[in-house]
Amino acid sequence: MTKIEEQRRLRLLEVQNSLGFSQKEFAHALNMSPSHICALETGNRRVTDRLLKMLELTFGANSRWLNTGEGKMFDDFEDARLCRVTENFKKLDTYLQDYIIKQIDFVLEIQDKLDNGTSN
Repeated sequence: MTKIEEQRRLRLLEVQNSLGFSQKEFAHALNMSPSHICALETGNRRVTDRLLKMLELTFGANSRWLNTGEGKMFDDFEDARLCRVTENFKKLDTYLQDYIIKQIDFVLEIQDKLDNGTSN
């Protein structure tokens, strides 16, 4: 494995860890098998340009950082957090998705009341 390939492998691991994904969750988000991700992580498979593009499109990873290590890992960390929420939301059945939406609406109402200094 070349130095560049090793750096790509390590950056792949950094993206996974920064998003807080298990190997299985990371694989699912990228539509890959966990064994494929494992092979990438251990260096038994190479991190390709195609995979780097998938990381960019799926998680908002910064292409310059993925290729060179320069700049921020994510163009906008908020985008990475939103990607994780979206991926997890998709895993829920419709009933639980509706429940989560209602909970978010409820929490937003509370936040609005707190911001406006009102209660009840």
